[in-house]
Amino acid sequence: MENKPLAELQVEIRYLPSLRVVCLAFKPEGEDQNPRAAIRQHFERVQEWVKTLGRDPYRQVTVGEVVSVEERLLRYDCCLEVPEGTPDPPKGMRLKRLYGGRYAVMTVKKDAEAISESIRRFHEEYVPQNQLRIDAARPTFEYYWADSIEYCAPLLDE
Repeated sequence: MENKPLAELQVEIRYLPSLRVVCLAFKPEGEDQNPRAAIRQHFERVQEWVKTLGRDPYRQVTVGEVVSVEERLLRYDCCLEVPEGTPDPPKGMRLKRLYGGRYAVMTVKKDAEAISESIRRFHEEYVPQNQLRIDAARPTFEYYWADSIEYCAPLLDE
């Protein structure tokens, strides 16, 4: 079996703006370590509610907020950007602000295997090689675009 060369990680340091979002929390139950389908269903529920507001959910910024401890997923908030003044969402969803700041933003093609491998390499290789300091007090975000995601790791200020 031939090993493919590893692609170079595409990472840049950016200041992300704060966003007002509606979100629905996914909490894994039991030993489910592959929650992709459930997370997708949670995003679809949020998109359906945003449609009831007369907004196109596919024109809103889509963000996943990752809450984990030692690589174990505790919660994944499925979020869509909404304007100020948005009415309260149905039970189970909530409005909140995702605070911005300084982030290492890695762009990855939308492919589950490539995403997992790139995130692993980001933490094991890129962060130490570039002497970055991750801010464990702030959440990691995943911005979803048509063909890619942006994995956004919060950084401590220099």
